[in-house]
Amino acid sequence: MIKNLQHIIMLDEHIKNNIININIFDNGIGIKDEIIDKIFKPYFTTMHQSQGNGMGLYIVHNIINITLEGNIFASNKTITIDNKKQIGTNFLITINDN
Repeated sequence: MIKNLQHIIMLDEHIKNNIININIFDNGIGIKDEIIDKIFKPYFTTMHQSQGNGMGLYIVHNIINITLEGNIFASNKTITIDNKKQIGTNFLITINDN
């Protein structure tokens, strides 16, 4: 059992060369390496059918890529907060600010 687990969600945004960069990090368990390239595909889910249909991240991907003409990427990342390593998932969203 894990005691004193601190749940962390970090949001960071900045604009550089007219590109908006949004980073969203959480210190959950991360995404398995063998499926991380599939999470934006339609109907892909790791949940039971009664809990999800695998369309959420696919819709987010389409909104960002098609409607906003941006990109979204997912990766597992390790960061240090208060001298403690935090392992989790990072989503990077980039949008052109023109």
